[in-house]
Amino acid sequence: MRRRFTACEIACQRAIKRVFDPKGTLNPGVLLPDYSPEEPNTDRFEAAVREALCSHLAGPSFAMARETCLPPADGIVEVNTGNLSANVDARVSLQRFAGELAKHGMCCHAAPDEPDARSVGQLVAWGTATERERVRESLLGLSSRIVGVEQVARFGAITIKDVAGYDTKRLFIGGGSAFGDLEQLTFKLSVQPRR
Repeated sequence: MRRRFTACEIACQRAIKRVFDPKGTLNPGVLLPDYSPEEPNTDRFEAAVREALCSHLAGPSFAMARETCLPPADGIVEVNTGNLSANVDARVSLQRFAGELAKHGMCCHAAPDEPDARSVGQLVAWGTATERERVRESLLGLSSRIVGVEQVARFGAITIKDVAGYDTKRLFIGGGSAFGDLEQLTFKLSVQPRR
């Protein structure tokens, strides 16, 4: 685990474990390594995860202020046609993302059929129920500045199946900025169908 994840990424996974298994009875000592003093304090991240879980169990959707969303801006869009994946800055507009993919004859299932003015990060963080399902099927990885830690953590990878650690990236889908601000996203792609 320490070869695959940074101390911050392990600390976030440890926080998730404490929320879902506060007594440590589920597979004790499995998956997460022993605590390291290099791990940052993730109390705010853990509180956000706990609040989201409690809100979900209570019934209504987890509501967050949309004012915290950053507007679209320039950033990188790296399309890897050989690996059928793309890395994109979270602040890149959906319109630009779709345009860059089209230049390579590619498309992303997560992107709306009619791209609007939102950023790719806004789609992941605030998308509708249908959009969240499409993102869930397409998102391979992400990096986020973790709330309360101010370190960037990366979850997922440029692979279809990432079996190391918890699937933490899914926590951010529809999570607004409760768990941190999205910085970069990795999506799987497919060849654009001919018209």
